[in-house]
Amino acid sequence: MKPKHRHLHFISSLKIQKQLYLVFMLAVAAPILALGSFITYQSVRLFYERAYEQLESDNLRARSILFDTTLTFYNISEDIVRSPELKLILQEVYLTPREALEACQKYSAFEKILENNTAVSSLEVYTANTTIGQTRFIKRSDSEKILSWFSAVSVPNSLYWESYESDEKKQSPELTLIRSFPFSSSEYPAILIIRMDNNYLKNRIQNNRLFTSLSVEKDPIFFSTTRALQGTYETAPIDYSKKYFQGQERISYNGRNALSYISTLIPTKAKSGCI
Repeated sequence: MKPKHRHLHFISSLKIQKQLYLVFMLAVAAPILALGSFITYQSVRLFYERAYEQLESDNLRARSILFDTTLTFYNISEDIVRSPELKLILQEVYLTPREALEACQKYSAFEKILENNTAVSSLEVYTANTTIGQTRFIKRSDSEKILSWFSAVSVPNSLYWESYESDEKKQSPELTLIRSFPFSSSEYPAILIIRMDNNYLKNRIQNNRLFTSLSVEKDPIFFSTTRALQGTYETAPIDYSKKYFQGQERISYNGRNALSYISTLIPTKAKSGCI
């Protein structure tokens, strides 16, 4: 073969080789890449769907526990503020501190509530009746915080929830129910304070590796599966202007990217205090 013909043959071979490569790319590689991309996309989409389903399910479980417990607290408070015996104790004018102490000690319902309800961390009744001293459960309203509670539930029989951290106990905040007694304005006003035990919430809620935090509106977090966050302020994107907020999205939380499912809950009979 002459050199010129050899050169033409080599060029022709290159063209054929490129054509074969092109055919291979179009017939084999491109479909494989397209199929691989589709499978990867579907796998990632399925992963996110299942992740959000798991988050939603766990969120619903925590909401159900919290709703049931707040309903229990409401029922407990209903029994207390409607008690005729306790009403007489709170409205009586006592001549001596001893007389007031004996009257308060006769009311045994508080001890029974603590014995039968592990969700209750503590409870107290605060009264404006100055003839009643400082007993274990019934006390005078003598601090700014207590007076602010009186102001918050100034309408008889009203209630609200807040995250409260006791200065005396020096512990994490607790979900707290504040409710006023249904007394008329001419009688001594009184309020009931019931706090929810964080260990109870931990035993009921923390049963997997998913992260959960609970707070009341813009109050500090009263429960978190990451204990160090209890007492800090919530940074998750929550629209507090909506009565019932619910959303799922990828967020940056405490310096880490995470998938989230966030929702709010209005406890039974509460007009304020969105959890």
